[in-house]
Amino acid sequence: SRENACQFCVGSHVDLASSIGMDEPLEWLELPEKRSTRQELAMKWTLAVMHDSNAIPDELFTQVKDCFGDAGVIELTMLIGYINMLNMFNNALQNTYHGEMS
Repeated sequence: SRENACQFCVGSHVDLASSIGMDEPLEWLELPEKRSTRQELAMKWTLAVMHDSNAIPDELFTQVKDCFGDAGVIELTMLIGYINMLNMFNNALQNTYHGEMS
């Protein structure tokens, strides 16, 4: 959502993360050392799919498949596409978040 500049999704997700005690949730995106191997692979996979889904390195695909399994890769990839669609939907319709979940 941050990569797609979706104000609605970023704002609502930051508030939701804060509501469960996660301080500075966007900072987590900038600190790979705070992520588990699984989280780091999910992040790399997400960015690769978003950048060019036709050019995902074989090594990354193998690592993600080994970590998440066949069903996990399918679910993760579906969620990446779904969230990107929601970002485009919110951006195109100019939906804005006004702190309703804070």
